[in-house]
Amino acid sequence: MNHKLGISNGARIIVVDDDPMIGKLLTTFLGEREYEVNYFTSPQKALTCLRLLGNTPNPVRSEHNQRNNLSSKSDCSLSDASNGVNLLLTDLQMPEMSGIELVRAAKILCPALPVIVMSGSADGAARDEIFSLGADFIPKPFELADLLKRIDLQVTLGIRGMNPAPRGRVNGSHR
Repeated sequence: MNHKLGISNGARIIVVDDDPMIGKLLTTFLGEREYEVNYFTSPQKALTCLRLLGNTPNPVRSEHNQRNNLSSKSDCSLSDASNGVNLLLTDLQMPEMSGIELVRAAKILCPALPVIVMSGSADGAARDEIFSLGADFIPKPFELADLLKRIDLQVTLGIRGMNPAPRGRVNGSHR
């Protein structure tokens, strides 16, 4: 798979992490692979964006976004609505709201939305809850190439309308 272009085709990812350095890294990395990224340090603002944009199974880059190079934004507007959201990538531990609470709220808004939760300190109970919500989990630290594979898989399965959260082993641990 050519990850310079990736499978993104303008697919939109909402990234939520209270650490701005992680957010900037992920926004840049995914933007270079032609994903459209909306980054938030606030889970509440991310939910507002998700309410506005909704979930779409077919990522198509709009002419407006191509002209204005909106691959990395920290807000949402109606001009973004042609693309919808194809994936939520969130940290687990944040001061305003936990990643699990964010996943619950996002799944109420968009039940089929693929979600990946990142954490450097999730215990077995937290991972079990993440999986029970239909989300995937990746432990921090991770290799960006590993994250990209998971994102590509989740977006592809979401587009096909399949259950986006893979089941089985994650870094040697059984779900």
